[in-house]
Amino acid sequence: MSDNKASDVQFYVIQNGSYISKEARELRAKIYDIWNPLWTDIYKEHGSSTLPSLAGFRSFEVLHCITVDGEVAGFSAHRFMDFRDALSKHLEYLQIVGEENLYKLHEMGIQKIMTFEALMIPPTQRKSISPIPISKLLFYLANRSFSLSPADGMVGAARVEVKVPLLSQALGYDLLESARVMRGIPCDVVVQRNREVFHPQEKAWHLSQELWEKRVLFRSEDPFTVARTEQTKKAA
Repeated sequence: MSDNKASDVQFYVIQNGSYISKEARELRAKIYDIWNPLWTDIYKEHGSSTLPSLAGFRSFEVLHCITVDGEVAGFSAHRFMDFRDALSKHLEYLQIVGEENLYKLHEMGIQKIMTFEALMIPPTQRKSISPIPISKLLFYLANRSFSLSPADGMVGAARVEVKVPLLSQALGYDLLESARVMRGIPCDVVVQRNREVFHPQEKAWHLSQELWEKRVLFRSEDPFTVARTEQTKKAA
């Protein structure tokens, strides 16, 4: 991280379950306290009836978070969905992506997806203020998680007004539909099928590799393992 010697930049991966460590809970609470009001304002600005909720936040399976000098500098959220599951058609996310786009994914041979959602950079960390390219880093880091997952594609809704489609296009995403109104907000529906994104000419790419290698992973404890342990203790 030679270009950011003055800053302590860290990357965290949180399995967003019920049984996580105290440190993970505290970081998750910080993320939520930023996510909720920012998305509330975004929806209100677009006249959307959608409001962010804790239930919606907890439905994310994985949270990616970058901190700079101990402060949350940006995050993204991810879920995993299998189109072979008959219940998946009832998921709100897939309903707003639209049947026509799900058909396009099917035609591409994609059955299992990882979502790229809730990309958010707090105002104090945006590129006009911070020299660290947080958005691009989160894209690169999401790709690393995708590359290790069983998903066939990573699907996202790239907000047009903040030029996220330009970034997704530069990083190899395919466009499924442009300017689709999703929860009242125009978004490009995009899919990433490239498991490896190799941009050695980019400083942000090199920084993302460093962050990934030094990542802190907060795992959610398996409740059944806990139950078995408790049962063993009682039996003893």
